[in-house]
Amino acid sequence: MRGFSFWLIYAINYITLINRRFKKMTNADYIYNRKDGGTTYCYGDIEEDSNFIVACDNENFDGVVCDIDSVRDNLNTWFKVCKYLEERHRHDIEQLETC
Repeated sequence: MRGFSFWLIYAINYITLINRRFKKMTNADYIYNRKDGGTTYCYGDIEEDSNFIVACDNENFDGVVCDIDSVRDNLNTWFKVCKYLEERHRHDIEQLETC
């Protein structure tokens, strides 16, 4: 039992270290947890006339989204933008960046 406790503590410490390193490496301004269990990393500052560079899990759908109106739809936070795009564009967006 003593050996099991050692490995359990080692595994928990290792996972914690990996999570801290990953969060430091992303430097994302916002991290959105999608409905499908995936994660969307967001970069940049949202402004009234922002367009978004979109990177999806399926590369065939990568591109720029410029047909949303952040003023009319009140898309002034990353959460609102991610939720809007998840419902109306693609469910597998991996990364968003303002442009």
